[in-house]
Amino acid sequence: MLSGGAGRRFRLLARLEDAKAGLIATITARSDEELYGSAWYAKWTKGRMIQFNTSSAYANARARLRVWLKTHD
Repeated sequence: MLSGGAGRRFRLLARLEDAKAGLIATITARSDEELYGSAWYAKWTKGRMIQFNTSSAYANARARLRVWLKTHD
């Protein structure tokens, strides 16, 4: 069994991997037309909204994980 920081790190990474897998499944289940063919939210397509809401979120998560790892190793 993992202890302390290693256990928390493993759980965080597992949650991130699960979220990534779910996102990939969601995207691959849709056609390019559904993702980029027409406006979905105001002027933005569904695919573009996914990009807006994931790439910046992943960059933020990656930065927070780096900081967390430096303080907990």
